[in-house]
Amino acid sequence: MWVGLENPYDDKDYDLFYDFPTINVGNGAHTPFSDAPWVQGRKPRDIALIYDASARKNCKIREALKDGSWISKIKLTNSFSLAHFPQFLQFWPTIHDFHLQQDIEDEIVWKHTVSGQIVDYVPYAT
Repeated sequence: MWVGLENPYDDKDYDLFYDFPTINVGNGAHTPFSDAPWVQGRKPRDIALIYDASARKNCKIREALKDGSWISKIKLTNSFSLAHFPQFLQFWPTIHDFHLQQDIEDEIVWKHTVSGQIVDYVPYAT
């Protein structure tokens, strides 16, 4: 039924979603590398435009950091310009020493709740 339809979510939807939680990266298995605000509260795609020149945009942090895999996914084609290079040089040291914690799952902590959890919706009693 859904085959061939476009993704119902766009960048604005993801931006709105990521305004509400804090991402605590553990093993990096579930958190998107480029789209989640895990680098000092910012998304890598907003820090460096190398996202535009990347071959695989939807990998998770663990996959991207393994052996510097995110670097090998940058395509040196027409989509890579001279403006990308200094951004790469500034971005690389920001994540170079980032260490994953293999025994801890990634966690989303919701900023606007006391418990840090999503509160279940309970309809009004009639």
